[in-house]
Amino acid sequence: MSAVKNKHTWLCSALIFSALGLMQPMPHAEDAPRPAIKPNAAATVDPWAWSGGVHEHDHEYACSDFSVMVGLRHKGDEEESTYYRCASVHQFQQLKTSDAEWQKMDDESSHTYNCPTDKVMTGREHVGDENEPTSYQCSTVIDAWGNAMRVVVDSEWTNAGLAHETDFECPANKVIASRKHIGDEEEPTYFKCASLW
Repeated sequence: MSAVKNKHTWLCSALIFSALGLMQPMPHAEDAPRPAIKPNAAATVDPWAWSGGVHEHDHEYACSDFSVMVGLRHKGDEEESTYYRCASVHQFQQLKTSDAEWQKMDDESSHTYNCPTDKVMTGREHVGDENEPTSYQCSTVIDAWGNAMRVVVDSEWTNAGLAHETDFECPANKVIASRKHIGDEEEPTYFKCASLW
């Protein structure tokens, strides 16, 4: 009887300690200690919810200092709303952006814009119709060692469909680095995405 009771007590103790072990938080990759030497590995990109709509013909939108742009949606002409999707970037910790700079393109209906080397898109502004300027904000992403992340841009443009029915988001772990549009809302818009190293 005493042997059975001891066995029962031992089993209960084992189950309790096992459950306590299971309740411990699993280490998250982004929470891992930063190694002394930066590994040759791409950062991960975690998309946030889509923004609320802003009128295409009169808006300025910028992601926060801790996020970059990964998606853009627009239905209709310049009187309709545009939506943006930002995302956080992680490599051992959540990374921050810096050195945000705006650059104006003369004409929405005829431009190709590429962020400067090792910068990614973090904002966009447009006022008026397709014959008016569009501006872009690009920023540097700073790694856990305090250096600018290396940005590797896709070689090919992705056709996001006609401008008046754009619903574009970069593939997993990539961010927007370039946008191109020629013509009015009946013509296609193109994007290039990039990975961060």
